[in-house]
Amino acid sequence: EKSARKLNKAVDDVLQQSATDINESPLHRKRQEMNQKIREAHATAREKDNKLQALMRQVKRLLGDLDDQLSQVNDFRAELKTNQPFEALPDTADKQYADFVKKCQALDNQEKTIESLLATGQEMIEQCKPQDVLGVSERVKKLRERWT
Repeated sequence: EKSARKLNKAVDDVLQQSATDINESPLHRKRQEMNQKIREAHATAREKDNKLQALMRQVKRLLGDLDDQLSQVNDFRAELKTNQPFEALPDTADKQYADFVKKCQALDNQEKTIESLLATGQEMIEQCKPQDVLGVSERVKKLRERWT
């Protein structure tokens, strides 16, 4: 843009020094073409930047959702590993079993969400260069391994 301004000023200086009508000068027409191409290039750059920003927001949202689901699955797995077997007393065992079933149902209710996240992540991985979506592919792989 800075060089375009310099060119425009130089063309103005040349046109003012020439004896021809400014609007009929071939140099004036070339300057108008140049300015039009610069405007088009700026518009294209803004459009691409907007698309890139939207994609970045989508990736950040996906990564956040993947991390949330991974955290829930990891928490459940850790709880399964650290919990002791059900107590011997029937009342205590029934309560522990009911809590366990509730947690399992909550995790089962996440199945559609997780499958959707995995599908969205896989689509993104297939559409982009591998080095651009390394973080997404690692999290998708980890969630898929832990979910199945």
